[in-house]
Amino acid sequence: MIVAAPDYAKDNAVRLASNLGCNYTLISTRYFPNGEVLARVNEVEKLRDVDRIILFFPTYPNTNDRILMLFESLEAIRHYIPGSKLELVIPYFSYSRQDKRFLDGEALTLKLIIDFISVFDISRIYIFDIHSLESFKKYAKKLDYIHISLLHKLFEYIKNIHEIDNAILVAPDEGRLNTVSDIAEKHSLDYTYLIKERDRYTGKVTMKPGEEIDFSKYNSAIILDDEISTGGTMALASSYLKKNGVDTIIAAASHLLLISGADKKLFNSGVDFLYGSNTILNPYAVLYIEDILPEYIKD
Repeated sequence: MIVAAPDYAKDNAVRLASNLGCNYTLISTRYFPNGEVLARVNEVEKLRDVDRIILFFPTYPNTNDRILMLFESLEAIRHYIPGSKLELVIPYFSYSRQDKRFLDGEALTLKLIIDFISVFDISRIYIFDIHSLESFKKYAKKLDYIHISLLHKLFEYIKNIHEIDNAILVAPDEGRLNTVSDIAEKHSLDYTYLIKERDRYTGKVTMKPGEEIDFSKYNSAIILDDEISTGGTMALASSYLKKNGVDTIIAAASHLLLISGADKKLFNSGVDFLYGSNTILNPYAVLYIEDILPEYIKD
């Protein structure tokens, strides 16, 4: 077994290889003056000597360039080592939110990327809290995949460092309710979800509970989501909960993009603690997927 990763993910490759007890190799990535990109597998002979290749490939940030580099890396590996068992790890699956045609004429980008990946005879793909697992399953019928829930593991971390006996778990919208309810029921905690409303005249967006509930009876609220991008939804949820009597707000998401200072927006809205994973480089990561993956890869 060997871990392969682009040169910009060397630290990830080193940590994952160490946890797996194997070697690693890096894939060179470069830009040309005209904006084109190129990936090059440096140690082809090293890859030929192993029975499994674990390709660890972050596609965020610089999403479009890195997705093309991923395809180039897959093409090169399959050209030089056609018979290898090739497994792909994508920490944050870019374009997973483009899983439906919302307007006539739109491309279905998630399906397009999955179709490209499927061409390269991937033995298995590892994904983490993808936006819609149902959409992924619909388009990835040719792929063997393992979907790893980081939200469950994030909650375990929170439970170990915070007093949660009088806490409520909150989904910031209905989309994450199933996951939140599953975690809450497993730990015998209350849970609910919030709904965003937009005033048709002023355009102002507000939050309301999905069901009648007295939040003031809870000491803390734990808001769980798959990702935090600009932080707008999470900030609205936090402000609403603070105004309705919750003392401590804990926000956690698998993927912390934190665009345009979203973390400051969250803390200004009342969030007291922010946690996530390192699927995207950020200062609030408490889970490292290189430490989690071995139990699934070795299975």
